[in-house]
Amino acid sequence: MKPGAPSLQSTRLLDQVRERVRYMHYSLKTEKAYLYWIRFFIRWSATQSGGMRHPRELVVADVEAFLSMLANERKVSASTHNQALSALLFLYRQVQRGGVEVPHALASKYPKVGDTWGWFWMFPSPTLSVDPRSGVERRHHLYEERLQRALKKAVAAAGIVKPVSVHTLRHSFATHLLQSGTDIRTVQELLGHSDVSTTMIYTHVLKVATGGTASPLDALLSV
Repeated sequence: MKPGAPSLQSTRLLDQVRERVRYMHYSLKTEKAYLYWIRFFIRWSATQSGGMRHPRELVVADVEAFLSMLANERKVSASTHNQALSALLFLYRQVQRGGVEVPHALASKYPKVGDTWGWFWMFPSPTLSVDPRSGVERRHHLYEERLQRALKKAVAAAGIVKPVSVHTLRHSFATHLLQSGTDIRTVQELLGHSDVSTTMIYTHVLKVATGGTASPLDALLSV
């Protein structure tokens, strides 16, 4: 099949989108817009890979590449870009409904977390697999070992001799935010700490003294 040519599979998918939009009582204008962007996304992805693929087979890189193309090549407006993003979110959240497998303890505390955008697109596996417990085909996250191996290679390539773990990235994230002047309450929220005293632990590596406070003039002079 030629890239961009309609297929029975894509036609059925668009019918599912149309049915879901109407079930949720969205406007006709929204329905047409979502169908346009989802069709555009599928056809554009086909031209990139040389053949039509079902959205379930596409990964985060495909979505990011599509949105980047709209912004950088098509030069679409911010509102148009947001509309395209909303259409793809609708596709994966409401139609595909393929939430990512979540650890049991976390799923018990946050039942809907597997369907959220942040959880779905953070380190997703490039392929689908069958959940051994439920028998449902879905997209899982990458194995933790793959991230750890990639980090180990990056540390070696950078010539870092100190011990570095995945948690070090979280620690560095918090430290750099505080160094840049981010309010500690904001850092607390980003890290998900229930008590700010836990976040305060990250300040032990900072010299929170008057001598270490940057003047606002420094930022102006560096421009």
